[in-house]
Amino acid sequence: MNARIPRTILLATDGSPDSRLAARAAADLAVRGAASLHAVHAWEPFSGITGLAPMATPPLDEDVARSVLAEELSRIEALYHVMPAGVHLRAGSPEAEILAVAREIDAGLVVVGSRGLGPVRRTMLGSVSESVVHHATMPVLVMRGPAGAWPPHRIVVGDDARPDALAVLPLSAEIAGLYGAQVSLVHALPHLQETLRDPETLARTVVDDILEFAQGELEDHVAQLPPDVARRAAPRVAVGDAAEALLDAAAEDPGHTLIVVGTRGLGPIGRLRFGSVSTTVLRHARGPVLVGAHLAHARLEVLSPAVAAAR
Repeated sequence: MNARIPRTILLATDGSPDSRLAARAAADLAVRGAASLHAVHAWEPFSGITGLAPMATPPLDEDVARSVLAEELSRIEALYHVMPAGVHLRAGSPEAEILAVAREIDAGLVVVGSRGLGPVRRTMLGSVSESVVHHATMPVLVMRGPAGAWPPHRIVVGDDARPDALAVLPLSAEIAGLYGAQVSLVHALPHLQETLRDPETLARTVVDDILEFAQGELEDHVAQLPPDVARRAAPRVAVGDAAEALLDAAAEDPGHTLIVVGTRGLGPIGRLRFGSVSTTVLRHARGPVLVGAHLAHARLEVLSPAVAAAR
């Protein structure tokens, strides 16, 4: 497995507490991974009128946006001793501008906070971070939790042997290697849960075979990890909903666990479906979440021998 921290990291910042945690993660990854760090602050001017009643919040303007960005850059330099190689101030839809900058600089990773950029937009349209995740063609790290959420003590990786899940393994292993984090590879079997409710529909020996096969696949994936990471890695097979399995595993060390999940091979429309594993995890995780790029655009990929042979 050959992987490294992406050469270019884009930090999306808005001055909120979560975006400051995102700055910590982005700057730390850039320094440790010898990556180029860029920062973007996207602001959306509004008239203060919703169509129903005037807003109490004053309209944003470029001077305010520039001040927010300057303050964040000063904090990054003072705390993490690094200055972004590129600074981008954009007016327009925050999610659209963040993704536009990511494409322009060929970012291999986008780091955002899970909240911020206005309660009205979050209520009406969903969070900006969620929208960025759904439309990104590169991995997105969504930061939340206490100050100690970064660096992570544990990394829980959703591994169901699908290509999009396998694609996030190299970056997960690289992060684990940088911070000496424990790794759990979690494979959930939701359909088996329904089957087990009626024991007569499936012989117990067949159930055992399915569980053993899933465990064997995970052990094969552990063996592909760098030796120092593999020694701290453990496979885990769960019967039930995939998102619940990941969240339960992360709950063993809440606030200090990074959850890594693929997009489950969904296309642009499918990724917008509410209820997908990545969306559910994003909405309920108590710590940071890394969502891999859509497989068609994935920059980092590792294939098991079985998957490689099938291609």
